[in-house]
Amino acid sequence: MALNRLISDRARDWGRLPFRNGHKALESGPRITVIGGGTGLPSLIRGIKYYSHNITAIVTMADDGGSSGRLRSELGIQPPGDIRNCLVALADSEDVMQKLMDYRFSSDGQLNGHSFGNMLIAALAEIGGDFSRAVEIAGELLAIRGRAHPEAVAALKDADLVIIGPGSLYTSIVPNLLIPGIANAVAESKALKDHADVVRRYTGPESLHAVIANSNIPDAPTPAGLDFIKPERPWNDGTLLIEADILDQEATARHDPRKLALTVAETYRRHRGKRRRLPRATPTSAVYGTGERSLQSQALCGD
Repeated sequence: MALNRLISDRARDWGRLPFRNGHKALESGPRITVIGGGTGLPSLIRGIKYYSHNITAIVTMADDGGSSGRLRSELGIQPPGDIRNCLVALADSEDVMQKLMDYRFSSDGQLNGHSFGNMLIAALAEIGGDFSRAVEIAGELLAIRGRAHPEAVAALKDADLVIIGPGSLYTSIVPNLLIPGIANAVAESKALKDHADVVRRYTGPESLHAVIANSNIPDAPTPAGLDFIKPERPWNDGTLLIEADILDQEATARHDPRKLALTVAETYRRHRGKRRRLPRATPTSAVYGTGERSLQSQALCGD
């Protein structure tokens, strides 16, 4: 397909460089709502934030393991781990804040294994008495220059682009769709929507517009021993199929934020209709991940 060749050419020419857009371009960018959790959603956010600052992340609160699970059990708060990862991905000084927020204590006591970022959000929730407010304050501390969106359904209805995933289907994506009103909001949204067939069990047969599939299948097994899901052949689904290399070559079980964002951006440009225009990204020699002071985004706890 011509779109696939275009994506491949641009990814080759730009290599691993980040993108720089002016403040006005980002400020007027399309409203993008992403749904998921785990490690997949932050990967998407790290790349897509260079195309628009109007980003809302609807993040699963189903985590019950590790530091998040312990805080959830002991303090009765929602598990902060997945939302912490998304806040870090949206941060201006992502490289520095990543180390701080992901720092885990090592001791022989109760602090062992706890993430500093999780404990920060937990402390803010205890002080303010509200988890959503804690997320908002944490975002301010991380300089994402944004705010917590007050209503997930409204974010979906107002979106120009809804991206479902990437992430574990049954632990990061489906839990969000089980929340009353979310599945209907996805189905009724006029935004361009992207993900997989299973999602339509919850949102309806006509709810999705496009599916992005990885076309780069490595010869060697992934570090986690995962199997890659390949699109059916022939592709008889009415949903648009976009195949592109979105694999992280250094961690083959993960998505590459740059490749994934570029693929999403080009798909949106080709099929946006009358939705808001997406700013053109231009290469910059800056080290990827240091962020832009002009970036503004929104983070949402999907509760």
